[in-house]
Amino acid sequence: MLTVTFSDGTIVDLEDSVLSIIRSYEQRKPWSKEAGGVLLGKQVKGEDHYVITAASIPTKHDRRSRFSFTRSIKSAQPLIEKNWEESNGIENYIGEWHTHPECKPTPSGIDKALIRQVVSDKSSPFPKVFLVIAGLNGTLYLGVADTLGLGDISISRQIEVDYEYIRNKG
Repeated sequence: MLTVTFSDGTIVDLEDSVLSIIRSYEQRKPWSKEAGGVLLGKQVKGEDHYVITAASIPTKHDRRSRFSFTRSIKSAQPLIEKNWEESNGIENYIGEWHTHPECKPTPSGIDKALIRQVVSDKSSPFPKVFLVIAGLNGTLYLGVADTLGLGDISISRQIEVDYEYIRNKG
């Protein structure tokens, strides 16, 4: 599990299974298309601490190109509802993930607009929503937006993930 603490004290844990899914779509080849999906998770009761427990994978309904990814709600919504029911109402939609073909992934204007939209339409029941962008060679951008604010990504972290360590842990 990867644990990240943001400057405002927000803590997010990304389970190894989530990191493995995201890593499997890293754009290693010049013709690789962006990939992405939704993040599912939960909030630790009474704390500014979140656990991302699952990530969806791209589907045939998504639009993918070398430099863009547009997720379809058609395939995401049933997964969100199934996860909600199976967790007895504890886990829900908590954000988005996708890839970028760069070593230091940063959110585009479209990425930021998506997070503002998630906040404005109250897609997530949690006080915070997350954006994960996977770059090359195990780099990740993690951004967090406060749903009680303007919906902008208020804080972020660039990190490198030691996937070899994660793979050998189990």
